[in-house]
Amino acid sequence: MKWPTICIDNFLEHPHEVVRVANSFSYAKSSGGTWPGERNQPPFDKELDQFLLSRILKVVLPTYNKTFKAKGRFQRIVKNDEGWIHSDQPNEFTAIVYLSNNKRCGTSLYKSKSFKSSNKNQQYKIEYNKTGIKPEGYEKALRENNDQFEETIYFESVYNRLIIFDSCQLHGVREFNGSKDRPRLTYVGFFNDIQNS
Repeated sequence: MKWPTICIDNFLEHPHEVVRVANSFSYAKSSGGTWPGERNQPPFDKELDQFLLSRILKVVLPTYNKTFKAKGRFQRIVKNDEGWIHSDQPNEFTAIVYLSNNKRCGTSLYKSKSFKSSNKNQQYKIEYNKTGIKPEGYEKALRENNDQFEETIYFESVYNRLIIFDSCQLHGVREFNGSKDRPRLTYVGFFNDIQNS
């Protein structure tokens, strides 16, 4: 792994303003079923995205003027389910900013229990993410995937907390703990091709 794991509280000076803008966007599920919940859709607020992504990068590399490629999205999750343990490869590092007051739905980092461990049964996850309906055998498939990994650290979903970790790091959510009235809202950023400018 190349990038450190970092946790910073009170990351944004005006988080309520960011939440207000995030709530003004339209959201949609992943057409490919690759992630849970909904992410904001075009048109994007490019100025806000650039502000958030640049501010996150400065946490990791505060003294260097870097060029980088990154994409960020706001994500809302209303379900109350366990997440699938996975990595975000081939990205370099992942950042999550918690923007709701939902407790007990933070992010855990994991390690493999065996060299044979690998993501399994992804078709179940994809179908559920696309349709919102659990296919037959879903719970067994989820257990077969997640039971291969051991939790090493847990970050609580504290409002305005930023966490950063290497994208090859296995991670997941114990329980999303969201509802239509109180969705779990985060800003998720994926960073690549970081170079000296």
